[in-house]
Amino acid sequence: MIEQGTDSDASNGKIALQQYLTEDSMVYLSWTSATKSGGSNPNEQAIPDPYLPEDAEYMELGLKGRFLNGRMLANLTYFSGEHSDMIISTITDAGSKNTNLDAEIEGIEGQFSYLITDDTRLDFNFLSVDSEVSGDAMLVDALNINAGNFRVPFPDGTFVKTIPEIGGVSTQGFLRYGLTDAGPVYKFAGYSCTNPFFNPLPGPNKRDCGPNPFTGEPGKVAQNVKGNKLPSAPDFSYNIAITQTFYGANGSVDVRIQRSYMGEREGNVFNNPALVVQENSFWDLNMTYTPNDGNWYVGAWAQNLEDDRSLQVIYSASNLQGGSRFANHNNPLTYGLSFGVNF
Repeated sequence: MIEQGTDSDASNGKIALQQYLTEDSMVYLSWTSATKSGGSNPNEQAIPDPYLPEDAEYMELGLKGRFLNGRMLANLTYFSGEHSDMIISTITDAGSKNTNLDAEIEGIEGQFSYLITDDTRLDFNFLSVDSEVSGDAMLVDALNINAGNFRVPFPDGTFVKTIPEIGGVSTQGFLRYGLTDAGPVYKFAGYSCTNPFFNPLPGPNKRDCGPNPFTGEPGKVAQNVKGNKLPSAPDFSYNIAITQTFYGANGSVDVRIQRSYMGEREGNVFNNPALVVQENSFWDLNMTYTPNDGNWYVGAWAQNLEDDRSLQVIYSASNLQGGSRFANHNNPLTYGLSFGVNF
């Protein structure tokens, strides 16, 4: 934890070695470090809530060159990185906040371009990534504060009940509760606790969610996310394209068709199954005319040929917003014309 008003500085750099194997190919090795500054989370209680700076170190080992008598360009890279105090955003009762954890990311990235014939080019790019939380990190999932696995209905089949008063004080209908396999959860105006006597209002108690007086269980259960995948990091993604060039008396036409694929990825650091984004893929088409004696071009294009409205992002809202889930879909079939000038 850092105190308000604390100054910090960091020094970073890059060291790289490269060796040419031939006139057309080389290997390289590099080490790079970087720092992202820390800060303080704004909150409705106007109290300091700082988070630490993030430090990252990456090692890369790569191969670049022209091969097959110059008909193929290739770039293949292995990378491995360690993040100390990685800054990630997590949902809280009333919004979201930045917090820190340690993480490791490694993978292989490749870009290839091959001339099948003088008029036909094949392009292939891919990224394979393995990411995980590498150190112990105890975090509270605001939408699952007791680390339950499933909700349990009441005998009448409903999942939520209202408590009209507690301790002789009316709740005005704001105090509600439900059951899970890990015990009851109480919610008052968007703030949750396993203790029905918790104070949801701002003040000296800082919305105190102490232990349940009946069971002794903690008001909120922190989960160790060590070993979980980082959010929004698919294990594998690629795009592959074929470009065919047609030459005419006055210019040329390039016709390119491309398929893009992105694998399954997690929606949050708790790896909640309800927030997983499934794999998806798309087809795009592009046609461009370029004159022989001009510096302009004109084209027609279409993206997402199959009009696939797959999910791209799923994220959860705070309890104050009802614990909803928001999702963004990719754009529908989109097409248009383009014109440009090369300088």
